[in-house]
Amino acid sequence: MNRDGWIVICLAYLAGLLATAIFAFTEDIIAWYWAVIIALGFCGLGVFGYFIVPKFYYRVNRIVWVFAGIVAGVAVVYFWWQIPQPQIDDISRILTPENSQSVTVSGRVIESPRLTRNNRIQFWLKADRVWEDNRKIKPVTGKLYITVPRLKNVELYPDLSLSVKGTLYRLIEPKNSHGFNFNYYLRQQGAFSGLRGKEVYLVSKQEKPWLSWWQIRQRIVDFQREFLGTPKGELLSSMVLGSKAVDLSYDLRDRFTMVGLAHVFAASGFQVSLLLGLVLKLTKNYSSKSQLIIGLIVLFGYLCLTGIQPSIARATIMGIGVLIAMVSDRKIRPLGALLAAAILLLLINPMWIWDLGFQLSFLATIGLIVTVPYLTTKMDLLPPTIADLIAIPLAAFLWTTPLLMYVFKTISFICIPVNIVSAPLVTLISLGGMFSAAFGLIIPVVGSSIAYLFYYPIELFIWIVNWFASLPYSHFAVGQISLITLIIIYSLFVIVWTVKLWQKRWLFVFLFSFCLIFIPAIYRYFTLQQMTVISDDRQPIIIIQDRGNIGLIARGNLDTARYKILPFLAGEGINIIDYGITLNSQSDDREMWSYLGNNLTVKKIFSNDSSELKNSEIISRDRSLSIGSVKLQLLDDQPTQLYLQFAKENCLLLANSKDYISLENFNLPTDTILLSNAKIANSSIAIIKPKTVIDTTTKTSKKLRQNLLQQSIKLLSIDRDETLQWLPERGWQTGSENKDSL
Repeated sequence: MNRDGWIVICLAYLAGLLATAIFAFTEDIIAWYWAVIIALGFCGLGVFGYFIVPKFYYRVNRIVWVFAGIVAGVAVVYFWWQIPQPQIDDISRILTPENSQSVTVSGRVIESPRLTRNNRIQFWLKADRVWEDNRKIKPVTGKLYITVPRLKNVELYPDLSLSVKGTLYRLIEPKNSHGFNFNYYLRQQGAFSGLRGKEVYLVSKQEKPWLSWWQIRQRIVDFQREFLGTPKGELLSSMVLGSKAVDLSYDLRDRFTMVGLAHVFAASGFQVSLLLGLVLKLTKNYSSKSQLIIGLIVLFGYLCLTGIQPSIARATIMGIGVLIAMVSDRKIRPLGALLAAAILLLLINPMWIWDLGFQLSFLATIGLIVTVPYLTTKMDLLPPTIADLIAIPLAAFLWTTPLLMYVFKTISFICIPVNIVSAPLVTLISLGGMFSAAFGLIIPVVGSSIAYLFYYPIELFIWIVNWFASLPYSHFAVGQISLITLIIIYSLFVIVWTVKLWQKRWLFVFLFSFCLIFIPAIYRYFTLQQMTVISDDRQPIIIIQDRGNIGLIARGNLDTARYKILPFLAGEGINIIDYGITLNSQSDDREMWSYLGNNLTVKKIFSNDSSELKNSEIISRDRSLSIGSVKLQLLDDQPTQLYLQFAKENCLLLANSKDYISLENFNLPTDTILLSNAKIANSSIAIIKPKTVIDTTTKTSKKLRQNLLQQSIKLLSIDRDETLQWLPERGWQTGSENKDSL
């Protein structure tokens, strides 16, 4: 089989794995027939290729196409076989229909613990036994996601045996379709339930292992933080070991991500290239065989030290290829090495095909291989160093941005300039961190001293990031991009890469891709009339999209802004809130609005609290308000009674009342009553005669259900039916129904 034939086989394997998007991690138990149907389809394509393709392409033997179809089909079945499935004795099986249960679980810690945003400790546990409400011990299996309060007298580390008492819960799909799908994430990790721990007990007195990779990692972090302090010490360690090995401040990490520098914390090709170049430089007087042995030892050690992650594994395999080519005095084909690395990794773990780090690592590497040479030829008037400094981040930006916009629904327009400006500092600090780690493992105080030499470069680096992050629109929401759009864009990239005639039309392709993303988003933004209601503990979040005029009625805390409001706004391509309204503001509400103001533009806040948001115009809340097609009237503060008119819909929000609300003299036309931690008298419903009642309580009372049924009034529950949206032509629909109808 010639080289083209092997390329076809490798691409067929990748195509088979990518086709599993139809069923991958969508349910706890994936039906086998999906894999069989897709596999048979690929086999059919292989037979089709046997008869048709040779008429147009002669460089590959026709039998290769049949074999490629079989390989793709086998890839589908192999992926399905490797998908984590809950065993019959998995700990998630003991859960009751209520999806939560008080238990005590014992097992072994799998990975090093991490801090969460809520300042709790998170770790993975391989469960082996469970106690249900002091009943007898039951043997179980399975991987468990656990969070516990910060512990004072217990140190958690891998392979530690312990017991955790808390609430076992089953994961459910997010109600907000734009929010983070935590259920999907845990399924990728092979977990099907979680535990909110309250207490931790050690099974018995255990001795720490005298040497392990996690101890070496922790030692590096400790002595690099010794003189640099927090967060500079953790920043230096993250740039050497990757963020997964270090508890870096979430605020600092978010700012780096905002400006497009998240890759600085991902142990990947950049760190491996620096490390390999350093090794070859220091061993230049050694024989090629000695360089190979030393290089392999260093690469393997670095892989184990950072943890086996897809991006670092890819870079390590390609680094090994470079070493072997150097010893054998052969030229290495970068694209061939990249394809070989991808196939090898996906043979070991096919699940990595859906790992974002894996995808971004390979896309960025493709960009560096195929686009950087072309860009540098266009900048031949610049010095080579300056040209590379511009071409490298630009190529990586072009190839990774469509995927990042698809996943995160945002784009960083300052990504390229901030990468160009910070590139020398990133290289300098990374090299310094490597020297510090190497010497510190021998003499910790020497490592701390070397790390301290980079105090001011790190200080400057953080200042640059903060300055860029403070610029308006440092990151820009583009809305939800369809999978078809993503496929078209990358198909155009491949055509420009492989077809010489199209390489002269790269500017047209870029502009077309830009229009493909932004024109539909802009059209939708300025024509859409939609009201969205998202459930929250205090009061439902109401987002009004009125043909480019955006309003937000909300109360909550930082989690409300971070996990509910901002993901929805990003998914809708909203970067400006024209008016925000807060009712009965408290300290948590001020934090929420301040956080929103740091991530997008809030023009006006209607509130009686002048400290609500510094960068916004604070307007004392009137009893009535009219903006565009929206009219608001605050009928009462205690309990909250807010009357809202939008387009053809008239809504009455009743919130925060333990007693039944009576509205005997209410005479405003009302289509919908929205209840939030409130109850309304049956006589008032008969007087108002709404078409719909939306209840945000966990359980709607039986009496209310019967009353609404008798009056033929539709009842919707946000808690049960996820996000609700109203559109003039469709009325109220759940978020999933509305998404399906677009």
